[in-house]
Amino acid sequence: MYCPVNPDRVTSGINLSESFADLYSKEHDVEVGIIPCADGGTCLDQWCVGGLLFDHACYMAELASRTSTIAAVLWHQGESDCSDERWPLYEEKLSVIMETLRKKLGLHDVPFLLGGLGDFLADFQGSPVFKNNYEK
Repeated sequence: MYCPVNPDRVTSGINLSESFADLYSKEHDVEVGIIPCADGGTCLDQWCVGGLLFDHACYMAELASRTSTIAAVLWHQGESDCSDERWPLYEEKLSVIMETLRKKLGLHDVPFLLGGLGDFLADFQGSPVFKNNYEK
């Protein structure tokens, strides 16, 4: 099943969070919920600490924490950061975001599960993935 997490947003494409949650639930025999914070087509700079997307994600997590336990953060963002100017700083910027989320939400021992772009993108010689990983 491939459904948009935020069907009310015109930029919301399909994603794998619902399939991931369903599979994880079956494999570990636990209930899994999703706190929808995705915003398709955004770059990491739009998720900076104190920015609108960061604050929205914190608000949604705090709200969900009233009745649930956050057991993991599934992060699958980065296509908009594949340019030569952006990808070298991605790890540093994401680390700041993750550490701030951990502190602000008390998620000190909660894993961050990072999704990546498929390796098949390297087959397209015009793609930034190909240029960044295979032409050097």
